[in-house]
Amino acid sequence: MPRKCSVGGCRTGYDKLKDGTLGAGETKIPIYRFPTDPLALQAWLQRLPNIVKPEDVTKNMGICSVHWPPGVETKGVQGGSRVPIHPPSIFPNVPPTCIPTPPPPPRPSSTKTTVEVRSPGVDEMLEFKQRDSITFPTFLGEFSKRYSDVADITLHDDVFYISSIERNLDTPYALWSLHLNALPTATNIESANLRCFYGLRKVIHPFIRNILMWSELEELIRFIKHDQEEKEDDETNRSKWNFILHQIELLNIPKNRRIYSRYDLITAFHLYSKSRRLYIELRDLLQLPSIRTLQALTSMVSNVPQNDYIKSMLAKLQPRSKYSIILIDEVYVSEQLTYHSGEVYGKALDKPDEMAKTLLCLMVKFLFTNIKFVVKMIPINSLDSAFQVTVVKNAINSIEEFGGIVLATITDNTNVNRKFAHDFPIPVGRSPPTPLLHLKDTVHLLKLIRNNWITEKLQKLEFFDPDDVSKTTRCACWSDIVLLFNAEKTNLLKLTKLNHDSVWPTSIQRQNVKLCLRVFNEKTVAALRILSLSSTTADTALFIEIVLKWWKVVNVKTTFEAIRFNDLDRKVIDRVDHPSLLFLSKMSVLFGFMGSKPRVITHKVVKPRVCKPPAKRRLVGRCSLQNVIPGRTTRISKQQKRISNKRFKCLTRQTSLGLVETCKGMIELAEFLLTTDLPVRHKYVCLNFFQDDDLEGYFGHIRQSHGGNYYLAVQQFVETHRIDSASLYLRLDLNIDLGEQGHNCGSCNIELTDADDTIIACLSDVTPAHLHSSVESLSIVYMAGYIAKSFPQYKIGFDSIPQEYTQQYLFITELNRGGLSYPSDELFFYCYLCTKFYRSSITKFCRKSLIGALTKISNTYSRDSQFPDSLLRKISNILFSNFCKFSTPLRKISNVKVPSKIKKLQ
Repeated sequence: MPRKCSVGGCRTGYDKLKDGTLGAGETKIPIYRFPTDPLALQAWLQRLPNIVKPEDVTKNMGICSVHWPPGVETKGVQGGSRVPIHPPSIFPNVPPTCIPTPPPPPRPSSTKTTVEVRSPGVDEMLEFKQRDSITFPTFLGEFSKRYSDVADITLHDDVFYISSIERNLDTPYALWSLHLNALPTATNIESANLRCFYGLRKVIHPFIRNILMWSELEELIRFIKHDQEEKEDDETNRSKWNFILHQIELLNIPKNRRIYSRYDLITAFHLYSKSRRLYIELRDLLQLPSIRTLQALTSMVSNVPQNDYIKSMLAKLQPRSKYSIILIDEVYVSEQLTYHSGEVYGKALDKPDEMAKTLLCLMVKFLFTNIKFVVKMIPINSLDSAFQVTVVKNAINSIEEFGGIVLATITDNTNVNRKFAHDFPIPVGRSPPTPLLHLKDTVHLLKLIRNNWITEKLQKLEFFDPDDVSKTTRCACWSDIVLLFNAEKTNLLKLTKLNHDSVWPTSIQRQNVKLCLRVFNEKTVAALRILSLSSTTADTALFIEIVLKWWKVVNVKTTFEAIRFNDLDRKVIDRVDHPSLLFLSKMSVLFGFMGSKPRVITHKVVKPRVCKPPAKRRLVGRCSLQNVIPGRTTRISKQQKRISNKRFKCLTRQTSLGLVETCKGMIELAEFLLTTDLPVRHKYVCLNFFQDDDLEGYFGHIRQSHGGNYYLAVQQFVETHRIDSASLYLRLDLNIDLGEQGHNCGSCNIELTDADDTIIACLSDVTPAHLHSSVESLSIVYMAGYIAKSFPQYKIGFDSIPQEYTQQYLFITELNRGGLSYPSDELFFYCYLCTKFYRSSITKFCRKSLIGALTKISNTYSRDSQFPDSLLRKISNILFSNFCKFSTPLRKISNVKVPSKIKKLQ
């Protein structure tokens, strides 16, 4: 096939006849085939006006000599022919706009621009470049001013080392670092060898160039910090991928030979803490460890001393994250005793003879990290401030003993917590000197403002505008909220978020903050101002607006919240003179004004008086003597003033003090964090961090993991807490020596008292006659028969039953369906002695310590041999289980309220 020209619009080679001869008017023009060298081929194709891809070039394609100037330089190729060296450049049949041209040369720079001609003033860009340029003599001092809170700089062997250092008294810890090679005599700091180091991993920066401007260095530092955050996200994704790959590997390994990774156990604990039933179902889909494995690991972690656990956790944290706050709250529990894994749960620690009604929980939250854990969970019957001071003080001492610092405690505004804050001793000699503030939960305070408003006799609150210099007293009326709700309750589209529960909340609904925020809402403010339902509507709208602004300030969660909602009140606090801090200072004055205070009231005193004769014809008080019988007495009213301490159009004194102390405490804490190196100074402060939401959410997590029940037993709270502690141990990879598997508590090493020894000695007076006459012996023989089922050496046949115990053994015969056994008289007698001792002793045993006491009884009264420990463990489990069932009080039917609908049916 003849070769043809591939240039668009050129007809060379297309007018030939089919036999290859020239047509009419056709002259022979050589056609050069495309070069085989890829670089030369790409150069030829780029000069063509039409698009030809390299993979589309064939041996029958080429470019004719018309597209080269005459006398073009050529070179010899294989076959003896010659081809041009340079690409084609002449395209006569193609428009000039379609011919690709090389880019124009750069224009020469000139300082006399049109801007300078039009405006003879100083060029601001040149002034900025002069200030932005880095010079050696001022580099160290200027860097310390610009990045003192971000990084440190040192000079060693003509190399600047810039690193983000966690300042600690012991050893510095570098998060990231830069090496800037520069000679001290150089004018500019040049970095031809720039590196970024993350631990043991070296990452070469993609922009290898000289750093001559401060803006370039700032952008580089920002890039490194952002890349470090992405690296942490990559580590998380890599762990997830490793988990999936390891799951595939475990499919081909038998269950008894599987070795689970740390991330496998972390995932298993996370799923198990959500729901036990969920974990059982997921084990059919995923290769997860058994529940017994998780329980064994949980037991070993829970047996670790509390101080060792806190010490290892603080050792894992960075120095800036060792500053923390403590959240304190109580949660109601079901009043019952439960026995599980050798321990009795439900006894109150403050009153050992009583059952626990609440759990006192202390959660520690660390700064600059999302790590939080419950450090104390104590069953309480009736909490008092002295006990709470002791518990919190011990927890703070444990944290600060190993390098941690507690900045504040967060509680609600109950009477016990107020007295706790008053009685707590002021810490002295803390190094470094830091405050210890006692703040109230702002969520709880917001609900108290609404509840005080409703429970006030007239449902009115007096206040003033914080921005008003004259402090004119105003009055907010709850009746305006009721009028607004009634005005739109039949509308399909509502102006506000008010509903029946938010306007008339019950005692339980008053604890719901969502209903409270339906009242303190921007829509409520706008509707009250527009509708003007009464003369006090404007004051009510202003009061709601003030409280809502206070809530926005103390509830800021993130840095971008103000941008997201386009609300300046939601900005983070980044300086000491921030408007939010000034507003909190004004609110502390307002809440102090709204507090309850004694007032002088005027009331009427009624006194009897004898009426005058009708002849006098005059009035006494408001009584006309024309219609009054002489000699009769009337009542004359008289005004009298007295002092009353009852609340009148104001908040309660406790609520007012809690609001004032919290506002002042948050101001002090924010100023401390913004002005003090800890060892890193805060760039901003989000006040939402100082709330009890995390502890309340943890209570909800425990309730959801046990079926969504509100009243849970102490055992359920403690077990979930132990599971979460084991999960945190794995997640942080704590360097800690695990304890022994199994039960371990403070009562395990308890010794028998003299009273216990006396009881054991008195057991020698027990004779078979006591067993024969005791009704309890029927249940004891049943227990002994259950134990004998697992220990064949203590079984006897029906024919071997002692005659004196025939009645007791007949009880087993009546209940036996084939699983019970007849115990020997020795086991029966021993079970009776153990039951009598346990019922008579007042020592607080656990299973381990009780087994020691039962062993002593066995050594004293056993006729043949000592009973094994497994048998003693079974006896202990039965005694503890029945003790918990016997001690837990049943609910009285008379205390149960009958619903009104059932009463009507009755």
